[in-house]
Amino acid sequence: MQWSNLIDASLVSYSLFHIDVQIISQKNICWRWTGFRNPKTTQRPHGLTLLRRLSSLSSLPWVCAGDFSEILSVNEKSGEARKPRGQVESFWDTLDDCGLQDLGFTGPSFTWCNKRNGEEMIHERLDRCIVFVQGYLVKHEELQRVSSVIEKGSWMDIRNVEGEMDKLLEQEEAYWRQRSRDLWLKKGDQNSSYFHSKASTRRVRSNISGLHDGLNCWSDNKGDIVHIVEQYFDGLFCSQSPTDHDLQMILDCVDPCLSDSNRAPLDVRFSGRSSESCI
Repeated sequence: MQWSNLIDASLVSYSLFHIDVQIISQKNICWRWTGFRNPKTTQRPHGLTLLRRLSSLSSLPWVCAGDFSEILSVNEKSGEARKPRGQVESFWDTLDDCGLQDLGFTGPSFTWCNKRNGEEMIHERLDRCIVFVQGYLVKHEELQRVSSVIEKGSWMDIRNVEGEMDKLLEQEEAYWRQRSRDLWLKKGDQNSSYFHSKASTRRVRSNISGLHDGLNCWSDNKGDIVHIVEQYFDGLFCSQSPTDHDLQMILDCVDPCLSDSNRAPLDVRFSGRSSESCI
């Protein structure tokens, strides 16, 4: 379809929860725009699955905007009934895996209200715009060029590139903030090395390079690792012919709930007279 002589927009796909359009500008620049609405309540995971599927369809620059019904940090909600951390992490995981970046906002901090009064009032930022742009991470050479102008250039040159430097630094900080998963930190700390280390640490921590098997033999083969893990959990709660010594070692680790004086009557052997008195 033709929106104007400057833009050619083609409908790629649509559903109850999205509309995906490919746009070609007059300068033959091709990119995607998607209007998105996440299902409510129990259907929300399906919305994130849809977002992942849409992400996998193309590597074009992508703008996706709408009501995601999710928040990225505790600062995006005001009121009682906090979002479960797992739900927030799931949204982060989806954006991270798809290479999507939240553009932020100007104006009011929240986009939705439950329209109740007093302590029952809840505000949330559910509407947002996220983007995927290849090469989003600021190149080192680009920062170096701007820094060189600031250090050696004239007063007028410095004035011309100061705004560009601020924008580049803000983009880099925002990128590493999203990668770091430290939801409590704010974007303006100018501490890229910290964010970079946190993101790298998380990537290393999430990877299993190898394991020792039951014979203490190391293996980094993927199939062997799976087998070692399966064997470990299969035998975790199993026991083969435990001896009295083994059982006593376990019992010694259990703190007694009864004192010796309380336990003494319970240890007395039953007698006929005791049985008759009970009946």
